[in-house]
Amino acid sequence: MSKRLRRRNRSTSSQPRKTSCRRPPCGRSRPRRACCRLRPQTGQVVPEVASMLMISSSPPVSVALYSCIAVVESRQQTRQNDVKYDVAIDSSTGFPPLAEHDARVLILGSLPGQRSLQAGQYYAHPQNAFWRIMQEVAGAEGSYERRCKALVERGIALWDVLAHSVRPGSMDADIRVESAEANDLAGFLAEYREIRLICFNGQKAAKLFQRFVGLEGTDARLYETLPSTSPAYASMPYADKLAKWQSIITRQY
Repeated sequence: MSKRLRRRNRSTSSQPRKTSCRRPPCGRSRPRRACCRLRPQTGQVVPEVASMLMISSSPPVSVALYSCIAVVESRQQTRQNDVKYDVAIDSSTGFPPLAEHDARVLILGSLPGQRSLQAGQYYAHPQNAFWRIMQEVAGAEGSYERRCKALVERGIALWDVLAHSVRPGSMDADIRVESAEANDLAGFLAEYREIRLICFNGQKAAKLFQRFVGLEGTDARLYETLPSTSPAYASMPYADKLAKWQSIITRQY
């Protein structure tokens, strides 16, 4: 091997090896980056970094706490955006009441579902048993207009407890109660004084009525919670639903 090559090898091997560790070992005088200046074990920001983060250095603030505050604020903003989105997209508005002044029975639902809103008709879902039951109870059959006329002639009125609310879908469980607004049922009952029986189409309608309207000042009227005609309430057979509805409504005739 030539002398020149030997000298080159010696000079190369004498050079210190570069370390791949980003953090300098103990004893080195090289300054660390400001973003890494955390007190060991405590996880607290040193005063220099606190001033960079616009955080007061007295008392010391934990980085974990600072991060949690930012996450909570972000989630709150996300919830606010979600509520605005729901109100704009999924807000449902009900129908005006179907009634005459000689009505004796008022049937209250919770809020029209998506199929009813699209059709502009009460209980428009083909699997909802309401009109099937009304055919047996009040002879309501044929077109929607003829069915409504049959109810009115028998002294039956239709309406819903809620005027509008956010509900993504048609399930009663999806109704956002915090966004709900009830119909003026107190004013309605004051105008239609012949109504003596109020029937709730399912437990949800009864609970909403108690929450938004209440039973004060209506002692002269009877209240009955009937089985929901919704296809979601499938635990009770149709025959049992029909028997319950017939036994309650036919009392007024």
